[in-house]
Amino acid sequence: MVLKLRDPDDILYALGDPGKFQVIQIILLAWQFLPTGVNDLMPIFYNFQPIGIRLTNDSAYNTSEVLNITAACQLNRNEFDYVYPANQWSIIGDMDLVCDRKWLADFASTIYFLGQVLGSPVVGFCSDRYGRRPTLIWFNAVFTVLNIGLIFSRDIVSFIVIGFFVGVARQAFGTAFVVIAIEWIQPKRRALWWSIAQFPLSLAVPVLALAAYLLPNWHYLQIFVALSNFTAVTFYWFAPESLKWLMLNNRMKLPAELFPGLEKMAGDIQARRQNSKPPSAIDCFRTTYVRTFTLMSCYLWFAVCCTYFTLSFLLTKMTGDIYINLTISGCLELIPRIFSVAVAMKVTNRASLTGYYTVAGILAIAAGSLTGASLGPTKTGLALVGRMAISGCFPVIGVLCNELLPTAARNSGIAWCSVFMRIGGMVAPQLVLLTSALAFKGVPYLIVGIVSIIAAGITVILPETSDMKLLTTVEEMEKFGAQELFAFYRRKSVAVLTFLKTARPSVVLHRASMAIPRLSMAVPKSEHSVAARDHPMSVIRKTSRVSDTLHASTSEHGGRTNPAFLLESRSDANLVGED
Repeated sequence: MVLKLRDPDDILYALGDPGKFQVIQIILLAWQFLPTGVNDLMPIFYNFQPIGIRLTNDSAYNTSEVLNITAACQLNRNEFDYVYPANQWSIIGDMDLVCDRKWLADFASTIYFLGQVLGSPVVGFCSDRYGRRPTLIWFNAVFTVLNIGLIFSRDIVSFIVIGFFVGVARQAFGTAFVVIAIEWIQPKRRALWWSIAQFPLSLAVPVLALAAYLLPNWHYLQIFVALSNFTAVTFYWFAPESLKWLMLNNRMKLPAELFPGLEKMAGDIQARRQNSKPPSAIDCFRTTYVRTFTLMSCYLWFAVCCTYFTLSFLLTKMTGDIYINLTISGCLELIPRIFSVAVAMKVTNRASLTGYYTVAGILAIAAGSLTGASLGPTKTGLALVGRMAISGCFPVIGVLCNELLPTAARNSGIAWCSVFMRIGGMVAPQLVLLTSALAFKGVPYLIVGIVSIIAAGITVILPETSDMKLLTTVEEMEKFGAQELFAFYRRKSVAVLTFLKTARPSVVLHRASMAIPRLSMAVPKSEHSVAARDHPMSVIRKTSRVSDTLHASTSEHGGRTNPAFLLESRSDANLVGED
């Protein structure tokens, strides 16, 4: 079989629609969402609070009752033991993080996410410069080794330091496997397959709850987290380098007799890139439209994480067992995932993302507007549905933002998006604190509602990318941005302006009043032709054709209307006569 190549995506279609290779690869890469999701949720059990303390035989006090945890502040460490429910054991008891050391537990979690924030730009540079596959494999190995190292932490300092680098490694391979998966999927299947790939992320919550129930000691639970990344071993065989990256860096090695046009295509890409600088973390901000798309994508990621985590924290805490609560929460997350798969087959990326943001924003504002204890269940229900709506953004936004960035700067761009995503997650707890600082408790709901509505407005402005081939160079993305950014509004505004200039209301009404009486009686064929020509619907159809012609001229002139063409089109169209 000889395949004539016109674009790198032609090779993807040659592999199948999808082929066995792509199915296996997507399954293995999607499994990476499980260890990343479990690792992000581990602070729940790292910081599991003891219910109190019980005095030992060495204590001067003679009592077997369970005392409040604050009593430990007046006792020596050998005089009491920590009491946990269901034999649970966390770093609180292991490292004595009580009294004046209580803040260190939450500080350790903050440092872990700070590692993700600070590591994102550096990792993006490494992936764009040295390849997605080396970044994925090496940082996966580092992530596993560091997670094993956490098992042997016996003091909070080593736990915080190792946790910081765990965050860096987690963000590194997390960004790499997202990009490499997107770049190996055919354009028309990208949204569907990426929506399916999100299911392990929702399964991480009930899986962690089950593991914590069976392994109540955090040391054993940490061993499970480290071993959950075992599928990374298969990446050596089933995670080849991104086709787009190989083509961009002139490392594609395929038999020319089977793929005619490959050398010419690679030469064209290299010719467009020969004067460009080596990849860097600031490539996303050098040119106008790539910078615009990067900043818009960063805000979209900030909005989705800030809204999701804020609504999660604000939801009324369910009473009952923590393991059951986590399982229920994870199962509810599957609903928007399933819905996103159905939507991906029928609706475009931009339309579905706009819908998710709009619904989440409206429901959050509605929940924040409700006051009174009697409306508590209604408020909780609105917040829960709003959280489910915003979680539907995750599968779509990953595809859309990858398609809005060129291969030369894609990993760096996604890394910057990850920075803002983590900032959104860090802002969420601060918004929750407003409920206790302000008299009006609905302020956090209103803030995230407005943030989501703004994100919906930004999504409408973005160009549609469904079924679009991934662009390779910055120059290609600049050309695409110049043609497509604000294209929706440009087409509508040109049509409206053309109609207002060439079909004035007085002229249309005059022609309509003249045409309607003639249509009600029999007329000769020649006169009937005149009446049909002057009928108002004919005027509107001709106006629409002129609008389409004008839009074509607008595109040819780089998005700017040529005044000379406008005058020429108006005189030639002869839509309506002068009064």
